[in-house]
Amino acid sequence: MQKKVFSKQNVDIQIEVRTKQSAQENMRMDAALLEKSEGAFLHFHQWVKPSFTFGYFVQPDEEFFFSETIDIARRITGGGILYHGKDLSFALCCPETHRLADLDTNVVYEKLNRLMMKAILDVHPCDVKSEPSKEFSFKEPFCMSRATQFDLTVNQKKVLGCAIRKKNKRILYHCSIPLKNFLPTELMPHLKRGQPIVEKILQNTYAIGSDWNLLRERIEAHVTENG
Repeated sequence: MQKKVFSKQNVDIQIEVRTKQSAQENMRMDAALLEKSEGAFLHFHQWVKPSFTFGYFVQPDEEFFFSETIDIARRITGGGILYHGKDLSFALCCPETHRLADLDTNVVYEKLNRLMMKAILDVHPCDVKSEPSKEFSFKEPFCMSRATQFDLTVNQKKVLGCAIRKKNKRILYHCSIPLKNFLPTELMPHLKRGQPIVEKILQNTYAIGSDWNLLRERIEAHVTENG
């Protein structure tokens, strides 16, 4: 497991590139970051096998066909369903008093998504969808099926999926950035909603085509420069 610690303006940010973990273990480790009494952390996920993670209020039995070929785990954050295997994903956790945080959740979304935009712009153009839009709906609980306010987009397709949880005066920001296009055959066997939702996910997801390590380094740089 790779660890780095950056210090700026008396704020330490511990960065870890985790070894490959199950989806359940990655989510357990993320939840533990919210229980810490202090410190800021940026942890990059790696996965033992292709995985789905889903928001705290999603009902997995209504959405998934379970099998040994895929990991499925609940996130401590809200939001919808994300597919991991061709993405770069991470957890960023810090106190509410941290420079990257704010008491207003919408401000945190905009601030951190704009920070991710700067990192992604180093490897691919994108923009922030800032106009008002519909809130997340559990009638269609797939994060990448449509863009909402403060999302990053290319040609109106989503560049990342994110969710936030606040607890113990701390904030956890989950983020997943598709690097390669998903294939229908990767999603279809596992989703009970079948072809219609798979087609919508594929139509509304934009993979930026970046190298995993290159994008990780750019995110590290922008987080530490601003944190």
